[in-house]
Amino acid sequence: MSDYKVIYWGENQSTKVQFEEFDESPNFPVTACFVAAFDKSGKLAIAKPKRGWGLPGGHVEQGETPTECIKREAKEECGIELENLQLIGGWRAEKLRNTSENDAYPNIAYQLLFLGDIKNIENDFAKEHEVSERAFIDPHDFLNYHHNPENYAEIIEYIKQRRWRN
Repeated sequence: MSDYKVIYWGENQSTKVQFEEFDESPNFPVTACFVAAFDKSGKLAIAKPKRGWGLPGGHVEQGETPTECIKREAKEECGIELENLQLIGGWRAEKLRNTSENDAYPNIAYQLLFLGDIKNIENDFAKEHEVSERAFIDPHDFLNYHHNPENYAEIIEYIKQRRWRN
Protein backbone atom coordinates (compact mmCIF):
# COMPACT_ATOMS: atom_id res chain seq x y z
CA MET A 1 0.00 0.00 0.00
CA SER A 2 1.28 3.44 -0.93
CA ASP A 3 1.82 6.20 1.63
CA TYR A 4 1.48 8.94 -0.99
CA LYS A 5 -1.41 11.39 -1.01
CA VAL A 6 -4.57 10.32 -2.86
CA ILE A 7 -5.71 12.92 -5.38
CA TYR A 8 -8.71 13.09 -7.68
CA TRP A 9 -8.74 14.13 -11.31
CA GLY A 10 -11.44 15.21 -13.68
CA GLU A 11 -15.11 15.98 -13.71
CA ASN A 12 -16.62 15.43 -10.27
CA GLN A 13 -13.35 13.84 -9.11
CA SER A 14 -14.05 10.88 -11.38
CA THR A 15 -10.56 9.33 -11.25
CA LYS A 16 -8.68 8.38 -8.07
CA VAL A 17 -4.91 8.72 -8.45
CA GLN A 18 -2.07 7.74 -6.13
CA PHE A 19 1.68 7.57 -6.66
CA GLU A 20 3.44 4.27 -5.92
CA GLU A 21 7.13 3.38 -5.76
CA PHE A 22 8.21 0.40 -7.89
CA ASP A 23 11.06 -0.70 -10.17
CA GLU A 24 9.14 -2.97 -12.55
CA SER A 25 6.26 -2.08 -14.81
CA PRO A 26 2.90 -2.94 -13.20
CA ASN A 27 0.63 -5.60 -14.63
CA PHE A 28 -1.91 -3.01 -15.82
CA PRO A 29 -2.11 -0.85 -18.95
CA VAL A 30 0.31 2.08 -19.14
CA THR A 31 -1.26 5.20 -20.61
CA ALA A 32 1.51 7.78 -20.13
CA CYS A 33 5.15 8.19 -19.08
CA PHE A 34 7.10 11.03 -17.46
CA VAL A 35 10.79 11.53 -16.71
CA ALA A 36 12.88 13.35 -14.14
CA ALA A 37 15.87 13.98 -16.41
CA PHE A 38 19.06 15.61 -15.15
CA ASP A 39 21.88 17.23 -17.11
CA LYS A 40 25.56 16.82 -16.21
CA SER A 41 25.43 19.80 -13.82
CA GLY A 42 22.45 18.35 -11.91
CA LYS A 43 19.77 20.59 -13.44
CA LEU A 44 16.30 19.08 -13.93
CA ALA A 45 14.55 19.38 -17.32
CA ILE A 46 11.00 20.74 -17.19
CA ALA A 47 8.45 21.55 -19.89
CA LYS A 48 5.51 23.97 -20.07
CA PRO A 49 2.46 22.61 -21.89
CA LYS A 50 -0.97 24.33 -21.60
CA ARG A 51 -1.59 23.03 -18.06
CA GLY A 52 1.65 24.59 -16.76
CA TRP A 53 5.20 23.58 -15.83
CA GLY A 54 5.97 19.94 -15.07
CA LEU A 55 8.15 16.99 -15.99
CA PRO A 56 8.37 16.10 -19.68
CA GLY A 57 6.13 13.25 -20.71
CA GLY A 58 2.94 12.20 -22.36
CA HIS A 59 0.71 9.46 -23.70
CA VAL A 60 1.95 6.12 -24.96
CA GLU A 61 1.22 5.71 -28.67
CA GLN A 62 -0.14 2.51 -30.24
CA GLY A 63 2.57 -0.19 -30.34
CA GLU A 64 5.06 1.90 -28.34
CA THR A 65 6.85 0.62 -25.23
CA PRO A 66 7.06 2.88 -22.16
CA THR A 67 10.80 3.40 -22.79
CA GLU A 68 10.16 4.37 -26.41
CA CYS A 69 7.38 6.69 -25.25
CA ILE A 70 9.47 8.61 -22.74
CA LYS A 71 12.41 8.97 -25.14
CA ARG A 72 10.07 10.38 -27.81
CA GLU A 73 8.24 12.68 -25.38
CA ALA A 74 11.49 14.04 -23.88
CA LYS A 75 12.77 14.86 -27.38
CA GLU A 76 9.47 16.47 -28.42
CA GLU A 77 8.87 18.45 -25.23
CA CYS A 78 12.40 19.41 -24.16
CA GLY A 79 14.68 18.65 -27.11
CA ILE A 80 16.67 16.20 -25.00
CA GLU A 81 18.08 12.74 -25.62
CA LEU A 82 17.98 10.42 -22.61
CA GLU A 83 20.28 7.70 -21.26
CA ASN A 84 20.49 5.57 -18.11
CA LEU A 85 16.72 5.37 -17.80
CA GLN A 86 15.38 3.74 -14.67
CA LEU A 87 11.74 3.14 -13.77
CA ILE A 88 11.14 4.45 -10.23
CA GLY A 89 7.35 4.40 -9.86
CA GLY A 90 4.14 5.74 -11.22
CA TRP A 91 0.65 6.99 -10.67
CA ARG A 92 -2.12 4.40 -10.38
CA ALA A 93 -5.28 5.86 -11.90
CA GLU A 94 -8.58 4.17 -11.08
CA LYS A 95 -11.83 5.33 -12.65
CA LEU A 96 -14.55 5.87 -10.07
CA ARG A 97 -17.10 6.72 -12.76
CA ASN A 98 -17.02 7.20 -16.52
CA THR A 99 -16.97 10.74 -17.86
CA SER A 100 -16.21 12.35 -21.20
CA GLU A 101 -12.68 13.10 -19.86
CA ASN A 102 -11.75 9.53 -18.89
CA ASP A 103 -13.94 7.46 -21.21
CA ALA A 104 -11.03 6.49 -23.50
CA TYR A 105 -8.92 5.10 -20.63
CA PRO A 106 -9.01 1.68 -18.93
CA ASN A 107 -10.64 1.35 -15.50
CA ILE A 108 -7.20 0.92 -13.92
CA ALA A 109 -4.05 2.19 -15.62
CA TYR A 110 -0.65 3.61 -14.77
CA GLN A 111 1.36 6.67 -15.70
CA LEU A 112 5.00 5.70 -15.21
CA LEU A 113 7.82 7.85 -13.81
CA PHE A 114 11.39 7.35 -14.98
CA LEU A 115 14.66 8.78 -13.70
CA GLY A 116 17.31 9.46 -16.32
CA ASP A 117 20.33 11.39 -17.47
CA ILE A 118 20.38 13.84 -20.34
CA LYS A 119 22.78 12.62 -23.00
CA ASN A 120 22.27 15.50 -25.43
CA ILE A 121 20.41 18.84 -25.50
CA GLU A 122 19.26 20.36 -28.80
CA ASN A 123 20.37 23.99 -28.89
CA ASP A 124 17.72 25.02 -31.39
CA PHE A 125 14.71 23.73 -29.46
CA ALA A 126 11.63 23.92 -31.66
CA LYS A 127 8.30 24.66 -30.03
CA GLU A 128 6.52 22.41 -32.52
CA HIS A 129 4.48 20.31 -30.11
CA GLU A 130 2.15 21.24 -27.27
CA VAL A 131 4.99 22.74 -25.20
CA SER A 132 5.61 26.50 -25.22
CA GLU A 133 8.83 26.50 -23.13
CA ARG A 134 11.51 24.30 -21.63
CA ALA A 135 13.88 25.01 -18.77
CA PHE A 136 16.70 23.39 -16.81
CA ILE A 137 16.34 24.18 -13.13
CA ASP A 138 17.75 23.34 -9.73
CA PRO A 139 15.52 20.44 -8.55
CA HIS A 140 15.08 22.21 -5.19
CA ASP A 141 13.19 24.95 -7.09
CA PHE A 142 10.80 22.56 -8.84
CA LEU A 143 7.77 23.31 -6.64
CA ASN A 144 8.14 27.02 -7.48
CA TYR A 145 7.47 26.09 -11.12
CA HIS A 146 5.09 23.12 -11.00
CA HIS A 147 1.47 23.86 -11.91
CA ASN A 148 0.15 21.80 -8.97
CA PRO A 149 2.84 21.87 -6.23
CA GLU A 150 0.64 20.64 -3.37
CA ASN A 151 0.12 17.33 -5.17
CA TYR A 152 3.77 16.98 -6.22
CA ALA A 153 5.83 17.83 -3.10
CA GLU A 154 6.18 14.22 -1.91
CA ILE A 155 7.05 12.98 -5.38
CA ILE A 156 9.81 15.54 -6.03
CA GLU A 157 11.34 14.61 -2.65
CA TYR A 158 11.28 10.95 -3.70
CA ILE A 159 12.89 11.87 -7.05
CA LYS A 160 15.68 13.77 -5.28
CA GLN A 161 16.30 10.85 -2.88
CA ARG A 162 16.46 8.36 -5.75
CA ARG A 163 18.69 10.64 -7.83
CA TRP A 164 21.32 11.06 -5.15
CA ARG A 165 21.06 7.46 -3.95
CA ASN A 166 22.17 6.12 -7.35
